[in-house]
Amino acid sequence: MELNELSQFNLFKDLEAEELKKVHQRLHKHTAEPEEQLINEGEPGKRLYLISQGKVNVLKIIDADRSKVLATLGPGAVMGEISILTGGPRTASVISETATELYYLEREEFVELMHEIPDIAINLARLMCERLRRADREIRQVLLNPL
Repeated sequence: MELNELSQFNLFKDLEAEELKKVHQRLHKHTAEPEEQLINEGEPGKRLYLISQGKVNVLKIIDADRSKVLATLGPGAVMGEISILTGGPRTASVISETATELYYLEREEFVELMHEIPDIAINLARLMCERLRRADREIRQVLLNPL
């Protein structure tokens, strides 16, 4: 990923060039094949992922035979933020839908960056609030339209 591509991620929106450089230096690349399991619900979260190219499905496991797609994410999306912050288990599974180019930060690297560049933590809070609002809308729809 080129340095200037980092600004496509809301997490790094409005960062100065020198700050983007600090992020870029810590990124690790992973290329996923279609249908590759990237994150397993319930497992410890050790990485924050950035999707550069391709698509992934975020799934919630219902039982041994069923799961529900919660979202499909593509370029510019961030995933894995909840367990990175809390240290708790992953809240959903993620499987690549297409060949996908991802970059990731190890938990320790991401925490260091938030300390060095506080705007990352502010942007992360905004991202999580947007997701909470979306979840609230979906819950409202379910409540208003019971099966």
